[in-house]
Amino acid sequence: TPSSKIVDSIIDAAKLERRRDPENRKRMTLRSADIAPDTDPGDLAVAFAEAQRGRNLLRELDRHAVLEFTDTPVSALAIKKAAEFRKDIANKHYSIDIDRINHAFNSHGPGNETDEKNEPISVEDFAMVPDVLQDPDKVVFHNEYEGKGASLEYRRRINGWLVVVEMITSEGSELNEIQFRTMWKEIGKGH
Repeated sequence: TPSSKIVDSIIDAAKLERRRDPENRKRMTLRSADIAPDTDPGDLAVAFAEAQRGRNLLRELDRHAVLEFTDTPVSALAIKKAAEFRKDIANKHYSIDIDRINHAFNSHGPGNETDEKNEPISVEDFAMVPDVLQDPDKVVFHNEYEGKGASLEYRRRINGWLVVVEMITSEGSELNEIQFRTMWKEIGKGH
């Protein structure tokens, strides 16, 4: 579990960003390199999830906070898989936002996971997200459906679990990022 110092650094960075742009009520971008440059990306992901789950970052800041993982390169496997579908993601970076953290917990957290083949996720599971994104065993591309953007499903076996992280490619937006959509853990499954 990351120290409360990292969570405090995230809260402080968010408050500083709010002071810089008090009129912006929409998106607040926090960059991993600016918050804690020497912190493991997994610890930072856990701290961001904890800042939302434990302190309710959204309510505390009164705006939508997004954490950009500017130091986590897009995996070669994901670039190759997306290129097969004429999607160029080579120059993008990963991001995770507080709404999607809530979505992941509301769909796959304790008391909410309804799929019997899955184990409920915890805040600590967010530590696996950067590792799964950087070094997946498999990447599955899903075209747009039901008005939702195309997505990449990163799959990696970790400690007996198949950890799946779904990311939205955000094509067509001004954002140069691949956004976290959700995650889940499958019990004893293959790829």
